[in-house]
Amino acid sequence: MADMVADMVADMNSARQSILTRESAPFELRAVVHEVALLNEFEGRPYIRKDQHRRLKELSERPDVTIQIVPLCRSVHPGSLGDFEILSYDGGGATVYRELPASSLMTTDAEEVAACQAAAKTLSAEVTLSAEQSAAR
Repeated sequence: MADMVADMVADMNSARQSILTRESAPFELRAVVHEVALLNEFEGRPYIRKDQHRRLKELSERPDVTIQIVPLCRSVHPGSLGDFEILSYDGGGATVYRELPASSLMTTDAEEVAACQAAAKTLSAEVTLSAEQSAAR
C-alpha cells in the first residue's frame, strides 16, 4: 500500500513540476519552505529526500524560480499559522489557496489576499534565508 501511495505522490508531483518547464505560458514560482520539511524522510526511503533536494537545487537555478528556506531557529512567523499559496494573474488579480485536511479553500476576497500577500512579503524579507543562502543549504 505504501508503495502505491508513493507512486501516486510521485506522479502528482511530476505533473505539477511540468508546469515549471513548459515552453508556452511562462510560470514564475516563489516558494518558502520550512527547513524541517527538508529533513523529513518519506517512509524510510532516504533516496527520495536526496532526489527532492537535487530537484529543488536544479529548480532554484532557473530564473523564474525562487526558493527560500525558513531556518529551524525561526518557529514563530506569519507562515506558522498554516500554509497558503497566492496565485497571481496578469492584470493584477490574485487568489489565495489553502489546502486543509478535509477540503481546500480558494478565495479572491481582497482582505484575505492582502493579508496573505503581506505575510508572504514579511516571510521573504524578514524570516527566510536569502535565495542564495537557501541554495547553499
